[in-house]
Amino acid sequence: MLNFLETLPEIKEVLPTCNLGLVGGKPSITIIDIRRQKLATDHFLAKDIIRGLTQPSIIPGFNPAEPDITPTDPVRTLPDVLIYDTHGLNLFDQLTSTEEYYITRSETSILIQESDAIAQKCKDRHVLVELGAGALRKTRLLLEAFDRLGPSFTYYALDLDHTALVEALTQIGHFQNINLVGLWGTYEDGMAYLPTLPSHHRKFVWWLGSSMGNFTPQDLDDFLLRLQSALEPGDALLLGSSGPTNPSAIHRAYHDSAGIHASLLLNVLTHANHILGQPLFDLADFEYDCWYNPQCTQVEMYVRTCRALRLEYYGSANESSPSCSVDSVDSSNCQGKSPVLYINMQMGERIHVIYSVKFSVDRIQELAHNAHLIVDAYWVSSDDYNCQLSLLSKPWPDIPQ
Repeated sequence: MLNFLETLPEIKEVLPTCNLGLVGGKPSITIIDIRRQKLATDHFLAKDIIRGLTQPSIIPGFNPAEPDITPTDPVRTLPDVLIYDTHGLNLFDQLTSTEEYYITRSETSILIQESDAIAQKCKDRHVLVELGAGALRKTRLLLEAFDRLGPSFTYYALDLDHTALVEALTQIGHFQNINLVGLWGTYEDGMAYLPTLPSHHRKFVWWLGSSMGNFTPQDLDDFLLRLQSALEPGDALLLGSSGPTNPSAIHRAYHDSAGIHASLLLNVLTHANHILGQPLFDLADFEYDCWYNPQCTQVEMYVRTCRALRLEYYGSANESSPSCSVDSVDSSNCQGKSPVLYINMQMGERIHVIYSVKFSVDRIQELAHNAHLIVDAYWVSSDDYNCQLSLLSKPWPDIPQ
């Protein structure tokens, strides 16, 4: 009997080419580091954290519950990328298994029923790319469908967490007709890398899990337009989204009985402390806050202060110091050393972290039009949650007669 470890793929890390095959009788998986900013990532993220806390911005669609706050009042923010550290990914993985979080279950049901149909429609696209691959559980359904079509496909899994990427590609195992490649980087890195993939094969890109709902409307339009620019005519794009449904079902999904969603958002503060290298946030001072905004069909997620706070930040020596012209900076500390930044917060004040927008079919059609893409097919879940997969493609340019 084979030892289980002997059947696992060997993981190789290379820049920037890959050589797939069998190594010691085991399938070989290549991880390609496509990050364009390797050493300074935490530095820029730290600056984004401080900027969002000290320069409140107007949140698109913001519909506060308090009557004395207006939608045009600026709100402090934290980068949503802070959700996706190793612990955050583990929490999200737990969340997708809860009874209340219907999105994963509903999207999986579509793939169980329609993966073969999707693969059949895209069988001439031999370069498969997934944005934000995650644990690859749903991905397996699509890969098995393509594997049944015969040789030969190459699947590129893009993820920003190296550890999670290695683990997912290791656990998914071997496919007879599909080579597996990991791309270590962000969405932006992935879009920059797409044009370098073999141009003699059409590409099929998929973006599942309703991740597109985490963007503001303008940012999503911009993202899809840039993604379209990175594709070639004839390439296809599969978008996973969740639609407007019963508000009580949405409330339960984002207020699960186990409190995983709350832990996920509060972990953002722990991750921010790690990036900043100092305990700016005390988790005991914050709580999870979330509601569904029916006017904009979006869930808005925040962390909220439990009492009036004065956050104190010491700029580190290896990052640019906050500007001493900011009102909340103690100017007496700006003489040749990192200043102390004071951030005063009221009791009940919110820090915005992330959206989860719900999309109607009409909105998907509008997004495709804005990005100069064609909608080729829809698949909608058979339950009451209106989750959908939308197959889009980049059209061939008109040829003058």
